[in-house]
Amino acid sequence: MSQLRGDAEGPIGANTVVRIQGRPVAAAVPTDGQSLVFRSAAGEWRPESISPGPAGPLPGTTLPKDLGFDSHSEPGNSSGYARADHSHGLAALAGDVSGAIGNVKIDRLQGVPVQAGQPAKGDVLTFDGQRWVPGRSAGGGGLIEVMTAGVVEIDVGKATAVALNASHRWTTTIGAQVPGRQMAINIVVSGISDANGPRKGFVGKLTPVLNPRAPALTYLREIKALSATQVRFIIVLFAQDLGKDLFQVHCELSRFVPVSQE
Repeated sequence: MSQLRGDAEGPIGANTVVRIQGRPVAAAVPTDGQSLVFRSAAGEWRPESISPGPAGPLPGTTLPKDLGFDSHSEPGNSSGYARADHSHGLAALAGDVSGAIGNVKIDRLQGVPVQAGQPAKGDVLTFDGQRWVPGRSAGGGGLIEVMTAGVVEIDVGKATAVALNASHRWTTTIGAQVPGRQMAINIVVSGISDANGPRKGFVGKLTPVLNPRAPALTYLREIKALSATQVRFIIVLFAQDLGKDLFQVHCELSRFVPVSQE
């Protein structure tokens, strides 16, 4: 067989495609950029120039508004498309809570500032008239807050004093003395929150533990804030004859916001 028949015709070594699946292909010479188009009216494939269709979408160049909490979904109407490396920003937190989404911090409670700082074990947040501050519970939320409590053990014979079962760190030193009759003990309490803040009205309660061998009395000479975290108070132990006995005094310090006299 030396001649092809069907979609291709002519000699085996020099055949020509004259049809595509039985449909004739026009013999016109195509020009640069033309496409092979089937025209049903003529029933044939022919080379023709094709008009370009509408341009495809381009990447967007404007940023959408930042996402915000409680924002609503919007379908949008832009014909641009988003690039694969695009990102959506989030609105910065402002108000009671601030900081990055993964590391937020409460600065206020319903608009009232919260004092920054490390609270002590057992502290509660108390409103001091200006802000929320950590401190010891006032036992039911009263106006007077128990600030610290403990027992001072005084060894008259050795002229020493130590703190027992104190709620904070107490540093004790011996002050002025009248030998055998009177002894002052200085106590510095550390770890008090906002010691020199609005609650700087101090009140103390001293209760001597009964010593039948040598009854004694105590009084409070001074309570004073030394810094934002320290308070000093001075107690005086006195009796007709202190001898060289051991005495214990239970001390409780409270604070309150002084009432203006204006």
